Amino acid sequence: MRNTTIRAQRKARRGKLGLTLIEVLMALAIMGIGLAGLVAAASRCLAVARKAKNYENTRRLLGEAEMKWQEYLLEREEDEPLAADTESWS
Repeated sequence: MRNTTIRAQRKARRGKLGLTLIEVLMALAIMGIGLAGLVAAASRCLAVARKAKNYENTRRLLGEAEMKWQEYLLEREEDEPLAADTESWS
């Protein structure tokens, strides 16, 4: 009697030892969807970082251009006499 119960228990466990093909495929599908979401998020992060770098470079270049423009205007004022000075010379 005890021998038959052990055999019955072994038979019952045999069916539950592994996963079915459907369970494995569903797990792979869920993991694939999650991985696709992570890749999309990482791509967006990289795009935002690239855009921020471009904005920073633009801001720096505009600052340099403004400084050069101010220097140009100062040099131009020094080179050209004022209108009031030219009238008094004539």
